[in-house]
Amino acid sequence: MKIIKIILLITIFLNAELSPNSYKKLQESAEYILLILPIDINKRVNLKENRVYFTIKAKVKKCFKAKGKITDTIIIKYNKLYRQNRYILGPAQIQDLKEGLLYIAYLKKIGNFFKPSAYSKSFKIYK
Repeated sequence: MKIIKIILLITIFLNAELSPNSYKKLQESAEYILLILPIDINKRVNLKENRVYFTIKAKVKKCFKAKGKITDTIIIKYNKLYRQNRYILGPAQIQDLKEGLLYIAYLKKIGNFFKPSAYSKSFKIYK
């Protein structure tokens, strides 16, 4: 019983962040790697679910990798926790994108829209 308590305490105080190598593999295995410019960001908070839902309309400025046909404007959807306990396990949350900034996006296609494919490392500001 004492061992179970110790394991639970360790689990509570450790963050199971992915390694840099794991993120790199997720980025490399992305179906789509695009240079995007967000032009419309819709953010909806659901307090009951403790989630924030994002729908982002973005212009594709450049295509580095594509599994299929790509249009000049895409829709990206994802969600994340609204209020995050700092001891939550799992990969880091995706940072909010800002309109007017260019990003390299690592994505997968689900139906008519795209989803991030490398968790918090799915979007990098392009300089």
